[in-house]
Amino acid sequence: GVCRAIRLGLKVASAPSLGDAGDIARTVGWFTRGSRELRALDQCGLLSELLPELEACMRLPSNDSVHRYSVGEHTLRVIESLDHSRSAGRDEGVWSEVSNPRPLILAALLHDVGKVDKSAPHSETGARIAEEVCRRLGVSDDERSTTVWLVLHHLDLVHIARTHDLAHPSTYRKLVKDCERADRLAMLFLLTLADTESVGPGVLTPQLEASLRELYSRARELIGVEAIPDDPAVFRSEAERRLRAGVQGDIEELLRTMPTHYLLATPTELFPLHADYIKRASEGETIVQFQHDQDANTTEVTICTRDLPAPGLLSRIFGIIYALDISVHAARAASTETKDSIALDTITVSFQGKPLPVGLCRVLSSELKKRLGSGEEVDEFLRSHGKDPNRAQTMLTHT
Repeated sequence: GVCRAIRLGLKVASAPSLGDAGDIARTVGWFTRGSRELRALDQCGLLSELLPELEACMRLPSNDSVHRYSVGEHTLRVIESLDHSRSAGRDEGVWSEVSNPRPLILAALLHDVGKVDKSAPHSETGARIAEEVCRRLGVSDDERSTTVWLVLHHLDLVHIARTHDLAHPSTYRKLVKDCERADRLAMLFLLTLADTESVGPGVLTPQLEASLRELYSRARELIGVEAIPDDPAVFRSEAERRLRAGVQGDIEELLRTMPTHYLLATPTELFPLHADYIKRASEGETIVQFQHDQDANTTEVTICTRDLPAPGLLSRIFGIIYALDISVHAARAASTETKDSIALDTITVSFQGKPLPVGLCRVLSSELKKRLGSGEEVDEFLRSHGKDPNRAQTMLTHT
């Protein structure tokens, strides 16, 4: 009755206790229809009876500095984001993979209920609670297993997008194996976008959204493939076969010496430029180039220099970037597979939410060329800008 009333434009201020919920399958069918129904059920007091697990954390603040809303308000905003995505035709191709959206809505409702128990990661606790809720509500076996799976894995795509090389085949192997089905991958992607967008303004940055879309697109291509080869040589030979047409001279040397993930991630039109960078770096020069993207409000910094004999070059690059209060959004690091290797790293950055100003580009370029050869030089630069190079990671929580 409440759900039908809201569709007629009527407001139900309060409702009597459910007592016997009656046909629970029909009840679940109504409250998984969308955000309007859920808001109405919450306002009249029935949602807490249907889902006491959600009610337990409805007004619980999230213990981090990123979430702007309580767990309950964030949850309802996730459902609203999904509604808007579907009605506006956004990601129409992804939605077409979802024949039954009920597990997606249930997972969106339950994805953060595990935050009431801080003894374990909330995705794990939430999956256990989701299992219990689905059984109590009589959800079918397939819907239940998909709902629980989505709750358990709802943080995975953001973690992969932020920390993994999206061009490397190994990034997708476990994800595709876990998903198994195209509809599960689609629901996980849609839930991830809605969840991230509903945390607060500016959390779903253009860079993160682009990475999530690339991750979904690449993983979707592998769903249904009988066997994803584990042998890197398979990917190497395939990449070289596609790229060798029409290349010659220094570019041929580039294809021979650069790692496979570089070949897969780099547009072919950049090969001649990068081949020139590597040739100059092998002669002792350090190249720093900037490419501004006004639409994404970022700058792509390409650094090519002789690699260090031991790991640490990327750490020094980040140290100099950190000293200058520049924000890092993504990084792709590659080195030639030769005796005296050359590093070719591309870092996507911004300054105060915008591309790097010209003056800051000059400073960054100068300091990178001057200090990358010495860890002490980088430490000194950090101290001169009020940063402690030995500072341990800390967490500040304010409630």
